[in-house]
Amino acid sequence: EDEKLEVLKAAGLEAAISRAEKFIERLRNLLKKAEEAGYSSGRLAEIEDQLNKAAETLEEARRLLDEGKTDEAARKFKEARRLLAGLPGELHAATKPLRARKAGKFLDRAAERMEKVKKRLEDLPVPKHVREKVYRSLDVAFAKLEKAREHVRHGALSEAAEEAEDLASRLSKAQQWLP
Repeated sequence: EDEKLEVLKAAGLEAAISRAEKFIERLRNLLKKAEEAGYSSGRLAEIEDQLNKAAETLEEARRLLDEGKTDEAARKFKEARRLLAGLPGELHAATKPLRARKAGKFLDRAAERMEKVKKRLEDLPVPKHVREKVYRSLDVAFAKLEKAREHVRHGALSEAAEEAEDLASRLSKAQQWLP
């Protein structure tokens, strides 16, 4: 009975270690993408160091588990989990300035597209009711653009993304009315 329990405990720990290793790999990939996107900071280096320590601790836990030292392996696993706790949030926070810059560039491109639609509308012979619909849609889109920019300035990127999504929808609608 005790042997069965020990085998089950070891199997569960093995699975948990594997999941934690995959989690570390996903975080490393996110870290790599942030660096490839041109973002670098001391905080990213600290996160990478902590990931490396957690990976080493998991390797130690796996070695202990292979030696049949389940309780010691479980302690090492818990230590690794403590090292990993909060890292996704820290990585998210560390890359926030990069995401804000990207959001700003997206909004700048949207503003350019809206100006092109407005210019195109002025140059095309379109019926008055169509022109009015497009102008109304553009007015709302410009208001959404300003709200999105305000959200980006205050670091509220998810709110900015919602406004940008609505903005893109309205811009698309405005373009559909044009020949």
